[in-house]
Amino acid sequence: MKKVIVLALSATFLALGVSSCKKTTKRKLSNDWNVVKMDFNGESLDADGSRSNYSEVYSGNSITITDQSTNANGNTSVDIENGAVSEFTFTIDKDGTWKRNRDVKYIYSDGSTSQQIDENKGTWYFLGKNKGEKFKKNEKVLFYTNESSSRYIDFDGVTTTTSLNNNTYKGSEDGDIFTVLESKGKKLTFEVSFNATDTGMWGTDKWSGKIVYELEQK
Repeated sequence: MKKVIVLALSATFLALGVSSCKKTTKRKLSNDWNVVKMDFNGESLDADGSRSNYSEVYSGNSITITDQSTNANGNTSVDIENGAVSEFTFTIDKDGTWKRNRDVKYIYSDGSTSQQIDENKGTWYFLGKNKGEKFKKNEKVLFYTNESSSRYIDFDGVTTTTSLNNNTYKGSEDGDIFTVLESKGKKLTFEVSFNATDTGMWGTDKWSGKIVYELEQK
C-alpha cells in the first residue's frame, strides 16, 4: 500500500444520528484549526462477498492506517502503515468558505518513502433546526467540496517521482454533513458518517463508516 489515499470523503452522506452539543455559532466555527485527533473507521462489502475493514487513527503528529481485507473465499490479509503528519489543519471563514490541508509521509522498511499532500476547498453553512430529524440549530454543518488537489511524492531508494491529481466539483455533487458533538472553549469535536452503494452489472457494492475529528484553535 505504497500510495495511501486517506480521508476519502466523496461518498454520498446520509442524515446522522442525534447528538448533544454546546451551542455553536458562525463566529465560533470560523477560525483556523489544528486537527489534534482523528478516528476513521470504515467498512466495504463487494458484490462478490469480499469485505474490507479500514481504519485511520491520528494523534500526536502520527497516523496509523490498518486495512484488513477478506476475499470471497474467506482468506484474510492485514496491511498496516504508519506515517508522520507535518500538517493537518482546517480553515473555516465567516464568508462561507473553508479549506483543509494535510501532509503525511510514510517510511517503509526497505528505505522507500511515500508522501501525500492534500488540499480541499469549498463552501459551508449551518443546516436549520429540524424537529422531524431531532437536531438543533447550528448542530449540523454542510461542507461542500469545490476543489481538491493531491500531490504524491514517491521515493524508491534511488529515484523520486511526483504525480498530481486535481478535481473540481459543481453544485451539490460532493457534500458532507458534519454533526457538532462538542464546542467548548477553543476546542471543537465533530463527526461525519456515510453510507453509500454502487450497483453495476455484477451486483451492488456497499460502503459505510464514520470519522470523528477533534480540533483546537491555532
